[in-house]
Parts: sequence; C-alpha cells; structure tokens
Amino acid sequence: SARNKSEVIEAMDFFVVLDAYKVETARAGIRRMMRLIWVKGNSDEGKGVQTHLIDCYRGLFFEAPDSFSPNDAANYIARNMISLTFGSTPAELTCLEQLLSTMMKAGHISDSVVAKLWQVYGVQKREISRTQRRGAIIVLGMLALADPDVVVKEIEPMLRIGLGNLGKADLVLSKYTCIALRRMIPGRQAKSKEAGIPKLANDHPVLEKLAAMVEIISDSKEWYGVAEQAISAIYALSKHPDALCSDILRRKTRFVFQQQPQRPSSSQNSAYGDSQRPGTSSSYNSTITGRKTTTAALSQLLFAVGHIAIKQIVHLELCELDFKRRKAEQEKNKTANPGQGGEGEAAEDNELDLIGGTTEDDFTDAMAHIRERELLYGENSLLSNFGPLVTEICANSNLYPDRNLQAAATLCMAKLMCVSAEYCEKNLPLLITIMERSEDPTVRSNAVIALGDMAVCFNHLIDENTDFLYRRLNDDDASVKRTCLMMLT
Repeated sequence: SARNKSEVIEAMDFFVVLDAYKVETARAGIRRMMRLIWVKGNSDEGKGVQTHLIDCYRGLFFEAPDSFSPNDAANYIARNMISLTFGSTPAELTCLEQLLSTMMKAGHISDSVVAKLWQVYGVQKREISRTQRRGAIIVLGMLALADPDVVVKEIEPMLRIGLGNLGKADLVLSKYTCIALRRMIPGRQAKSKEAGIPKLANDHPVLEKLAAMVEIISDSKEWYGVAEQAISAIYALSKHPDALCSDILRRKTRFVFQQQPQRPSSSQNSAYGDSQRPGTSSSYNSTITGRKTTTAALSQLLFAVGHIAIKQIVHLELCELDFKRRKAEQEKNKTANPGQGGEGEAAEDNELDLIGGTTEDDFTDAMAHIRERELLYGENSLLSNFGPLVTEICANSNLYPDRNLQAAATLCMAKLMCVSAEYCEKNLPLLITIMERSEDPTVRSNAVIALGDMAVCFNHLIDENTDFLYRRLNDDDASVKRTCLMMLT
C-alpha cells in the first residue's frame, strides 16, 4: 500500500526471489500481490505497477522451463493456472479474474493452454480431482471475460459435465459452469463486442439445462449459489427470460405446495394453473409443519423468487435503454436520409411507429407502472402471490422458526421491496425490526445491504430515518459492522 511506486515494485521482486529460494512464506506474499491489479492504470505510476505485477506472475506461473516440449509447457502452465484457484477466498478470485482477463486481453495466454484447460475440465475419467476440474472451469470463465469465444466453442462439454451428472454431484462445479456459460454474451471487459452469441430461444438446450439446475432438489447449502448463477445466466442469454423464469417458478411452487406431484395443468387463469394459492394459510400450514424437506424446498423457492424479481428489474431497465437507443437511431436516420431505407429498415420502423409518438418519458412511465403495479400486484403476477407469503413468514418467526427459512424469506422480502415502492413502504418497519432483532448475523447483514439499496432507489422512504442504519455500526458481530460501513461509504 506504499505510495511510492519503486517501493511497491521492489517488494514484489523480493517475493519472487523468496519463491526462487523455495521459502515457504513467499506464496502468501505472492497471493497478496494480486490485489495490485486494481491499482488505477491511468497514471504512469499505476501502469508501471500493473505491468510489473503481470510480469512477475508471468515469470512465476506462465513460463515453462526451456527444456519442456510445447505440449509439456502447455500442461505446466494450465496446471499452474488451476493451482492459483485452490483455497482462494471470493475476494482473491475476483483479483485473479481481473489479472487473468487482463493477461488474456494482452495476448499472454496461448490457445494450446486454453485447450489443456478444457481437457482437464472435460475428461470423463474419475481420476481428475474435484478441485482440479473446478479450477479449470473457474479459470476458463475468467478468460472468457476477455474473449467470449473461449466458451462459445465448448458449449457441449459444459452441458455434459457441469450441468450433467458430475455437476449435479458437485454443485460448486455446476455454479462455475453457469458463470462460464453466462460469459458467452460479451460484457464490458471483452476485447471485441462482436464476439459471443446472439440471444437464445427458450427451447435452446443451454437454457433448458440451466432451468433444470434451478429445479434440482438438493439439501446442500451450495444449491443457492448454483440457482443464483443459473438464473443470472438465463437473464443474460435468453431472448425472453421472464417467460422461462415464470415457468420455473410455477413448477417449483407446485412441487412445494402439493404433496402429490401433478402434471402441469394448462389452465392459464390463475398464475399457478390450480386453485390453491400459496397465500391461503390452511394449505400452507399443513404443508410446512412437520416436513423438514418442505422448509428446505420452500426456502429455495423463496430464494428463486427474490433473485428473479431483482433480475427482472434489471431486464426491464435494459429493455428501456434498448428502446431509447433504437428510437434515437431512428430519429438520426430520418434526418440523415429522408425517404430512403430498404425493406428491413421499413419493418423495424413500423415496429417503432406502432409506439409512434411515444416519448422517452411515456416509456419510462410505462416501465415504472410495470414495476409498481404488475410485477408484484398484477392479476396473474407470480410475485403477487409471494409478497404476502414472505411477509407472513418474516413477521411470525415463532411459527416458522427454521433459521434457513427465515433467512431466505427475509432476503426475498427485501428484494421484492426493491421492486415496488408500495410494497417497500408497507414492509419497511418489519425489515428494520428484523435488522435490529434477528439473532442471525447473516440476516442482519442482508437487511443492511437491502436497506442501502432502498436508500438509493426509494430515497424518499428511507431519508427521514437513517439512524437505524447507523446503529448497525455498533452491532455485536464484526461482519455486520463491516458490511454496514461498506454500505454507508
């Protein structure tokens, strides 16, 4: 953290020398060095530190001894890259991702190394250890951030391994496979925006497999990470993610609230296709009491509801941006060449003319209406059925004492509150009470983060009384204090 660039660079060199002499503690320093990838590269100082860090890492991990054949060299480097993921904290993985994608963008990682990584991931034999297979897909997902084609060319092994039987038996492998699949659509860091794939139809095998991952039945805590990444991948890859996610929620809801699995009914009039809505307490209580599996299944259902609600808002905002972009282009084309335009353009213009005199403000109002009225309170809205349900569970922790269920319900309620100001206002006192009184530090931390989000999107509701947020700085639990401090800054 020294301000002086040459001191930082000398410290890096020191650890590289220690490593050459096989000093045990050198590795810890080399791991910590990775954080320097975030030094702002826009100044000469920063550029120098970043470049030097990459040079150090290349020397340590990415250059095989001269005596190695090209094949052995590629094996050696791939193995080193995989080993960088072992035992890493989420923060260290974030640094590693930045480092590897920067190196990929600069052309420091050869195709033969990428091919070796796919071999480690895709081999059917059992002798590849879990950590190695996981490490391979973690690294490939990181490289795909810079070049989506790394994963676009290898869809088949990802569906076969990470979303197949091996992935179902190892949910961490599955989670990182979902992240890698999501990277098929280029993000901000990709070197060329043209790479990647166009959005997929919902019957595409990738989307069908991702949906199936959200619906697997598992008692593992790791399920939540898989579901989160699978839903995020669906929203990144699908043309109509909302339709697919509605179906997932319908099926999951039926599974939780009906003892006998039923064939999906075709009736569309109720959001569930059956008359028993989960809001009705009689069906709900009989299902939930005395069935351990149900509290787990219900917790998972609520987690999915909350995460889909948040992703849906982001999806709407992207639709809005896309509409404005197309409208602006249309205006520009009209002024540039009036009276011209081929067939394709005419069709697109018609589509935009249907929304004819729609101004940007009209469109923004329409989006706000969907958020406020339809997502949570619409006739057939899935979320309208869950809003009252999660409030009910959160408000009665004595009736529903299961810790995981309380955590999932609170998180779900908090996410639904970020969708709608009306729902937010109604449940704000309850969320504040939970934040102050819950005995579970994770629940308190989640409540702090959610209230921070609400302070941004619905500041008129939170502004009057922020003292309850500052009080968490005195929380008994260090992690809650830290979360609160980060959120307030």
